[in-house]
Amino acid sequence: MKKSIFLFILLLIFALTLTVGGCETENEVKSVNSKEIEIQGTVNGKTVINPAFDWVEEGDLSFTVTIKDAAGTEVESAEVNVPHYQPKESLEYGKEYVISVVGKDTGTCYRANFETMAGENEPNLQRASISLCDPFKSHMVIQRGKPIVIKGSTAANVLLCMDFYGTRYYAVSDQTGAFTFTLPAMQANATPAEITISLLQDKSLVLSDVLIGDVYLASGQSNMWWKLRDSDYTQTDVDNAVNSDMRYFSMSITTSSTPRESVKNGKWAKISRSDNSYLDYSAVAFMTASMLSTALAPKGVPIGIVCAAQGDTNIANWMSSEYYSGSVGTKNLNYNAMIYPLHNGEFTGVIWYQGCNNSAKGNEYKQLLQGLMANWRELFHNDTLPFYIVQLPVYDGDSGNNYDFSFVRESQALACAADENAYLIATCDGGNPSYIHPTEKRYIAERLQKSVLSTVYGEDYLPQGPTYRSHVVEGSRVTITVDNGEGLCVPQGENVVGFLLAGADGKYYDATATIEEGKIVVTSPSVAAPVYIKYGFGKSPFLNVYNKDGFLMSPFRTDLYNHGIDLLDYTSAAPASYKIHPDGSQMTCRIVSVNGETGTEIQKADDGKNFGSVQLEKWGAIGFNELGMKLTVIGTNSGAKVLFRIVEGSYEIWAYEFEDNFSGRKEFVAALSEFECVSNRVDGIMDLQAVRQVEVTVKAEGAATVTIIGVQFTDIARSAPLAFTINEGSEERENYIITYTPAAFANEYRVIVSADGVNYTDPIVDEVTSDTRFTFPTSLRVSGTLYYVKVIARNELGETVAKNSGITLRDNERYVINHFDYATEQQFNDYVSSHMKVHEGLTVSLDEKGVKILSAGKGWQYFIFVLESGFNKGYDILKFYMDVRDYHGSRIVLQLVDSNYVTFSYTMNNYSKKEGFFEIPLSAFTRKDDGTKFDGRDVFRIQFNFEDITGDGTVYFDDLELLK
Repeated sequence: MKKSIFLFILLLIFALTLTVGGCETENEVKSVNSKEIEIQGTVNGKTVINPAFDWVEEGDLSFTVTIKDAAGTEVESAEVNVPHYQPKESLEYGKEYVISVVGKDTGTCYRANFETMAGENEPNLQRASISLCDPFKSHMVIQRGKPIVIKGSTAANVLLCMDFYGTRYYAVSDQTGAFTFTLPAMQANATPAEITISLLQDKSLVLSDVLIGDVYLASGQSNMWWKLRDSDYTQTDVDNAVNSDMRYFSMSITTSSTPRESVKNGKWAKISRSDNSYLDYSAVAFMTASMLSTALAPKGVPIGIVCAAQGDTNIANWMSSEYYSGSVGTKNLNYNAMIYPLHNGEFTGVIWYQGCNNSAKGNEYKQLLQGLMANWRELFHNDTLPFYIVQLPVYDGDSGNNYDFSFVRESQALACAADENAYLIATCDGGNPSYIHPTEKRYIAERLQKSVLSTVYGEDYLPQGPTYRSHVVEGSRVTITVDNGEGLCVPQGENVVGFLLAGADGKYYDATATIEEGKIVVTSPSVAAPVYIKYGFGKSPFLNVYNKDGFLMSPFRTDLYNHGIDLLDYTSAAPASYKIHPDGSQMTCRIVSVNGETGTEIQKADDGKNFGSVQLEKWGAIGFNELGMKLTVIGTNSGAKVLFRIVEGSYEIWAYEFEDNFSGRKEFVAALSEFECVSNRVDGIMDLQAVRQVEVTVKAEGAATVTIIGVQFTDIARSAPLAFTINEGSEERENYIITYTPAAFANEYRVIVSADGVNYTDPIVDEVTSDTRFTFPTSLRVSGTLYYVKVIARNELGETVAKNSGITLRDNERYVINHFDYATEQQFNDYVSSHMKVHEGLTVSLDEKGVKILSAGKGWQYFIFVLESGFNKGYDILKFYMDVRDYHGSRIVLQLVDSNYVTFSYTMNNYSKKEGFFEIPLSAFTRKDDGTKFDGRDVFRIQFNFEDITGDGTVYFDDLELLK
């Protein structure tokens, strides 16, 4: 009896074990309808230390879960109400475990064996953090209709579980802790939800109040950054944002030299009437998003806006190094810190409001803007990502920026016209001519909203304002056809303004315009045969032609950018005004006729001065990508040297020189690369669009006359690359930067840096680039070693060596002007022609001792080094080698000359040393008129003056340097 009772108790315990304690043996599992458990979190067949488990329930409402190790010791057990289990604590590395699950209603048993992966230093997952890439944060809007990729970081080799809208997703971090969730595209959902990402049962990151809708990126410089509180917003804009549950993402302004994975202080927010922090958000971004959110709320599409903007930034700041590696010093900085970190996000469209800082070179902006759009489309994996380009408003300029926005506006229009997914928002009916930051931003937001509603959502709006398509000329009437011109009109009671017409001479006159049957008809009583049209092409045009949806018509011009237009066309009278250089000869200008051609005659007086210069007015805006200039001149065989000089926007002075050694008419066609920057060098690039005036300088001992018949920009037939020069190098952080002027027609440049300035053997750098800015690590240089630079421009027709190849890299202790280590006489002659001025009484040639200078006559004679301004800053001593044993004179005068021809002199009298190195302190140079010492100002010439008493004297010269 006792034995039977004992057996009964054993059977009862066994049955209870099956229904409560789990599935202990293989035979037991088979006897109770065994099911498999899916283990989440395996790497190469092993399990992470925080796996999760899923199974298919068979009618049970709750389950008992037990995890035991290989020795049968219970590690964890729990009651759960769903067919999923995530441990409370992490398991140990390299151990075998068994998990068993029993359904409490049906007795269905589930069982699985697993082994955790090997590892060291078991992490404390309760202390581990979970961070997500931007812009994934609470209160966000996730882009609908696109796969959702959420990346982040946590502990290495662990499982993460995500729950979102009732669906669970898994990801395993790699050895660095990085992980990625990829979710399918989802439809818009205006019901707030949570995203929960867990490592363990009680270790989770929760994103709350998340919506699914459309997200827009707004970016640019100060006018995009401009705060809502300082704009013309209305309370309705705020109320609509609240009522439609609009969201906005903000970040701190920051920069980085390398791409970052997160922005600084990025956060999403929803609008709250009790918290007015939204007033510090971008006015354009906020109001545009509020208007869109209100319009789309009935369709159940939430709107989110992300703003990344900083004032005083160039478009190059916002581009990656792969798309811009040019000479702008702040290039890539904002892209790396504020745009690249958003690469895991998706956007419906981009609003771009920038260009002020590119207005100095607005003709280059089209290509830059196209590059930025291609760059961002690649970053956000969307080849058709729409861009909404806010055209710059009116602005006359101030002390901080005196450039003309019209060229940027034109480039913005051209870039949009060439891109089927870019839309132009013209704004020249608003703004403030005297203030670069107009407070009126609402009208811009209204137009942006309409453009987006048209192009993305198919609403009944035109996509943008009218733009020029074509025109026909009938007598004196010009009829213009535009795109997006439905309902073309002007405000009631107003006349069309902003049109100019010009004939073949390129001179523009005010015109009258009317709208007739959807086209614009333009006439001017001053232009009988129109050829060119301008509409609003100026700094502050204030235009008034609209289409039916209130979009403004964009400015445009049809001229050929001064091709064939005479820049000094004074047809009936002398120039209205001209200035004469105060230190030069008396100059007079008058209009003359020579064999039926009208020209400007310029006369230099015979007043004992050896030069005279006159500054003349010019016609029209200067060019757009021309490669050459044609000068038509009447010579008098005076022997004078004539410099035609262009003074451009940054006050750089560029000169082309010819000699009046002919009589009658002669044409000079010069590539613009043959012009030399002779003063005030800023960036070493001729800025054609911002030319201030032209100058003509005549160098002659006595009187001289030259007549300029015409000055025209022209094209030049493609050839091997044209002449170019290397600029001064500079150090930036841990890199050395070499720049050079663009060589016309060049496809690429070969840059060589070597300690051998003759044959360039064993170079530390020998690379090919398509850029005019080359960077290499300073660590490649050996301290104390002098390095020479050679740059070769190449294309399919040949190659051209930079005129001043052989210049040296400056270091902190010395600046080598020239050591004259040239391999050929031609290289030396190229340097002399581009960087020296030699008196006609001297001949110079290359010699083993350096430069051989031979005097062909008596009296004062000079040779001059023409240098880039600013060379002397930080240096104290002028050093050079000289051999004057065969010089027939008792003194040599050295002179430093600044850009205004102010001269500081030092005289070497009865020098005791006839041969060797000379070191002259710069402080020993004094100004002739008042005796003041040289003050460290910018210098663009070093002049050596020799007084040869008998003639036929010889001087050897070499190794010209500046020392600290």
